[in-house]
This record gives sequence, C-alpha cells and structure tokens, in this order.
Amino acid sequence: MSGGEYTTFTGDKGFEARVVDAAKHARNRYLLTFSPSNPSPGLHTIRVKTAQDYGARIVARANYWLTQEQ
Repeated sequence: MSGGEYTTFTGDKGFEARVVDAAKHARNRYLLTFSPSNPSPGLHTIRVKTAQDYGARIVARANYWLTQEQ
C-alpha cells in the first residue's frame, strides 16, 4: 500500500547493486533562492538551468513580481 518494493540479494555486491537501483528511483529535490540583481519593481523573467545536461527535470517559475519597497 505504501508503494514500496521488495527485492532479494546475496552478498555485498548484490546488496550494493540493489541500493544503487533503489537510488535511481528516489526523487531528489533542491530548493534554490536568490537575490535579484535588478531591484526595480515589476515583472522580471528568471531562467533556471544546470551547468551540464544531467538529464534532470527542472521545475521552476518563469518569472517573479517585485514590489516597490516603502
């Protein structure tokens, strides 16, 4: 019911292979923050990408709204 998987192994190499296999299924997420270099109020575009193509799926907003500080 939890969506878990069951596997068997024999020996250290078998265990390591199953752990590597399980790690491929694990979802890794990172939360990035930033400070805008252009503090002017209004709508600003933002682009998030990796330095190299790791085959990662990036979920990010395309823009943000900055209000005028009072």
